[in-house]
Amino acid sequence: MARIAIADDSPPIRLLLKRRLEGAGHEVVEAANGIELIEAIEREADKGIDLALVDWMMPGLDGEATTARIRERWPELPIIGFSAGLVPRVEEQPPVADAFTTKPFDFDYLFETIDDLTGELLRP
Repeated sequence: MARIAIADDSPPIRLLLKRRLEGAGHEVVEAANGIELIEAIEREADKGIDLALVDWMMPGLDGEATTARIRERWPELPIIGFSAGLVPRVEEQPPVADAFTTKPFDFDYLFETIDDLTGELLRP
């Protein structure tokens, strides 16, 4: 089981991610934007966060800026960026994220990527 922090400005997307991740045995911490995500990671420091899932297209502090700030404080925290908009090609992958995926989600790919980045065995 991994402790995963998710940031997305869409409540239905957060709910979908939460249900699927918890169904796979993970614990989820939710945030509605980048600032909330950073605050959640700070607040959860005693329990630890194993991975962050960050929407790339959020108002205010977008995914790239959020990820850059996380990297400044927690450089080893694995981060997966995601977006429903334009998706960078692999060679153009956002340099601060460890992986990138799209909405709608391919949950097999997402679970495999989480497993690769955290070393956790996922059970759907």
